[in-house]
Amino acid sequence: MPAGRPKKTVTERIEKKHFDLEVINKLAMHGLTDLELGCILNVTERTIARWKGDAEFLSSLKKGKLNADLEVEKSLYKRANGFEYEEMQKEGIDDGEGGIKIKMIRKTKKIFPPDTAAAFIWLKNRRGWKDKQDIEHSGGIKIIHDDIK
Repeated sequence: MPAGRPKKTVTERIEKKHFDLEVINKLAMHGLTDLELGCILNVTERTIARWKGDAEFLSSLKKGKLNADLEVEKSLYKRANGFEYEEMQKEGIDDGEGGIKIKMIRKTKKIFPPDTAAAFIWLKNRRGWKDKQDIEHSGGIKIIHDDIK
């Protein structure tokens, strides 16, 4: 029989830390790295890596990270295609007593044109586009010498 205290399982160590797996999910939704997550939970990145051995912890973490990735993907898609949105603009007038009264609220349509860089990133990740092209040359090289006297 080994000497010393019996080792705790990952689940027992997680239960000792008094946090909710839903909190882990919500923190991961904000796009936090494991290091940042560890800082908030006051544990090391290595501890987070060990906790990933617990199926519930890992599932909660992955679910949150997936939601963050999907939000970025939606934003990238909108940016790649361009989009319109309405912005509320307030105009004020001086009331003569040092204050400002709202005179008018106006809706203004703003247009973001398609962004080729965002489109390229989208196609690179979704359709396998590459940053560089391999070009094969299938001919000989002909060198012409001009004798200059």
